[in-house]
Amino acid sequence: MLKQIEPNKQILCVLEDLETFTSYKESETQLLNVLDGINQMDNVVYLGTTNYPEQLKERILNRP
Repeated sequence: MLKQIEPNKQILCVLEDLETFTSYKESETQLLNVLDGINQMDNVVYLGTTNYPEQLKERILNRP
């Protein structure tokens, strides 16, 4: 919604506790769609955090 109001605004999106996003197949798919750019937005940086990196799958850990 912010991109509609200010399309050139730079945004930092922090995704805390990534392991909760990847614990369900549907949530993981939605997360990958955002990261892979199905609806790509310019000037957005995604930063993911977790206390349990061992719970993350390789396809999340090895993002380009």
